[in-house]
Amino acid sequence: MPDHTLSKSTFIKGLQCLKALYLYKNRYFLHDPLSQEQQAVFARGWDVGKLAQSLFPGGIELPRPGASSAKKTLELIAKGQAVIYEACFMFNNILIAIDILQKTETGWKAIEVKSSRVISQTYLYDAYLQYYVISGAGVKLEDFSLLHIDPGYVRQGDLALQRLFKSQSVFVQAKEHEEWVREQLVEMRAAVNSGKSPEIEIGPHCFYPYNCEFHGHCWKKVPSPSVFDLDSFSLEEQFRLYHSGFVRLDSDFTAGLDISEKQAIQLSSHL
Repeated sequence: MPDHTLSKSTFIKGLQCLKALYLYKNRYFLHDPLSQEQQAVFARGWDVGKLAQSLFPGGIELPRPGASSAKKTLELIAKGQAVIYEACFMFNNILIAIDILQKTETGWKAIEVKSSRVISQTYLYDAYLQYYVISGAGVKLEDFSLLHIDPGYVRQGDLALQRLFKSQSVFVQAKEHEEWVREQLVEMRAAVNSGKSPEIEIGPHCFYPYNCEFHGHCWKKVPSPSVFDLDSFSLEEQFRLYHSGFVRLDSDFTAGLDISEKQAIQLSSHL
């Protein structure tokens, strides 16, 4: 049995869809197979994280996150270890790992590494939860920053790590969102322990910020071909039509609809 209820990944999953969170925790066998594209994204993130460690040499890397790694992290902090890779913390039954924890003369800095060139809202949500757990575990942070790829960097010869990465502090925002994190956690725990899957319809949230891994389960009643096969319609238009009863692609699909010439051509091709 896991030694925690939620983690960073399940927190983001819950923000995206409480039904996906419930299924992940209680009906995981319904999930879709991991695609090669998703595997490549995970591998890229791991590679970039390893590169970033070179900017903070002399660290000790902890194994897979869990109760034992959280205990070891606190032991290393007590011993004065200056840099810890994959530092692990548990608080209020939530488990997180931070890519780099660095000791300074005045306190500790947490650095989370991202392989993208921009800081998304999802990355900020990540940071808010991590700050909440680290602080709750008794470690006083003086800064929390996100380290990401500098979009202006152009490689010429050897990789220049100091210029490859760009740092952005999110410390102030993380402190301001502690109560927000607590509120989200209450809602997520209630959903996980509800005993039944939340009644949430399919929608744009199935794709943002990530493609849901329970797509096959939640979309099994959507016929093929359907309105979602018409990429000349925006996602918002597709769902508006879907909820209005325009689902299956047939000769009556356009009845009463005002569609563009491009959309009419694509529909005709499907038919």
